[in-house]
Amino acid sequence: MDEIKNIINEIMDDIRKRRESIKEIPGIPERCINCFDGEFLIQNLPFTCEFFSEFSCPIFKEEIKENIGKIFLNTSIDKVEESARAILLSYLSNIKKMVREGRGLNILGPIGVGKTSIIVLIIQKIFKERYSFRYFHIKSFLDSQIENINFNAFSFLFIDDLGSEYLNEKNSSFINYVIDLRYRFMLPTIITSNLSERDLRGRYPRAMDRLFNRNIKINLEGASRRSRIKND
Repeated sequence: MDEIKNIINEIMDDIRKRRESIKEIPGIPERCINCFDGEFLIQNLPFTCEFFSEFSCPIFKEEIKENIGKIFLNTSIDKVEESARAILLSYLSNIKKMVREGRGLNILGPIGVGKTSIIVLIIQKIFKERYSFRYFHIKSFLDSQIENINFNAFSFLFIDDLGSEYLNEKNSSFINYVIDLRYRFMLPTIITSNLSERDLRGRYPRAMDRLFNRNIKINLEGASRRSRIKND
């Protein structure tokens, strides 16, 4: 055992000396070239990137631009309504527990109050924590019916703008199937909707029975941020 410990200590000491000999750490975007989950290599030594998952991180920025939209690159926790911010901060600070318990969020409120911005902030956290996820606007979610996606293959599922879609038997069955599937396997599903809890329950009784049983609810009540920006 002592021999093994000595070998390990020698290796660690060598790594420490090699790290100390590196005088210049490349900035962004140079370090992004060989980045893997927030670690980049210099002289074959791994370094942790302090910008990983920040909005200055090109990898995270590209993820948001491609899947949600450039407009959300200015999202900030300070822009979230105060009452909702407290719930969101509690959820994010207990993210590992939320994953273990399969607890997502039901983010409800009228158009333009920042529901999708909250999704971006959650994605930022789980991106940093290396949890897998898929984001869908409800239209692309329904289009995914022909893709044979394994909806148990990722930790978080985001369905944005639920309730704005044309509802028929096929779409209703698909929504019920996916939400029920993830409920059974205790995988967090996060939705946003312009509809009230009552309207959601009336529209998708089976799926909402699952989501409102396990998820935490955030109600946004402020005026549309889009209209405020326009009026300013």
